[in-house]
Formats: sequence, C-alpha cells, structure tokens
Amino acid sequence: IKKAYKARALEFHPDRYSSGNSSNSNECDTKKQKQDAEDKFKLLGNALEILCDDFKRGLYDEGYDEDAI
Repeated sequence: IKKAYKARALEFHPDRYSSGNSSNSNECDTKKQKQDAEDKFKLLGNALEILCDDFKRGLYDEGYDEDAI
C-alpha cells in the first residue's frame, strides 16, 4: 500500500504544477491542474491514513463512510 501511495503521491504532488512563467491562457489551466492535483493528493493522504490504521480500515471495510471515520 505504501509503495503504491508513494508512486501516486509523486504523480499528484501539487508542487509539480507550479505556474512558473507561463502565458495567461496556460496560467488558468495550470491553476486548475494544480487545484485538481491538491485535491487528489489530499484524498491519497486520507486513504493512506485509513488503510494503514487497522481500526479505521475495519470501519471502512464494514461500510462506514470515510468522512465518518
């Protein structure tokens, strides 16, 4: 699980989507990509937290919503 998490975390890390010196047309796309990456990165972190904790994983496996855990 941790190996897969690290691979996906590197893929969606928000710092990979820095705006840099792009033109205005690309800047909007870059901001959206960065926001999407931040959202996915947060989801990955939450998933890792649940899957690595035996108690939380048990609750998730029983059907509890991840927001309630």
